[in-house]
Amino acid sequence: MAIQRVNLSLPSEVVEIADKVASSLHISRSAFVSMAITQQANAFTFMDKLPELLDSMKALQALAAQSPETVERSAAADRSGLGASLPIGENES
Repeated sequence: MAIQRVNLSLPSEVVEIADKVASSLHISRSAFVSMAITQQANAFTFMDKLPELLDSMKALQALAAQSPETVERSAAADRSGLGASLPIGENES
């Protein structure tokens, strides 16, 4: 990953908090800020995908009510990485 230098203006209290946390983790301020931004961006991404995840869970529940064996095969395929990108029910053998 390429590193790009950026300048940020932050309140001194925020810098103090970042420095304390970074020090406790034995990392640089820059590494902490990078980690914090990445974690927050991941949280936003997760929240954007939450409705899709809930729809998938509802579909899985409906499928389980019809055929528990199919659900177990789908779950096994997902655990092995074979069916992770396929909609529920389409990764059956």
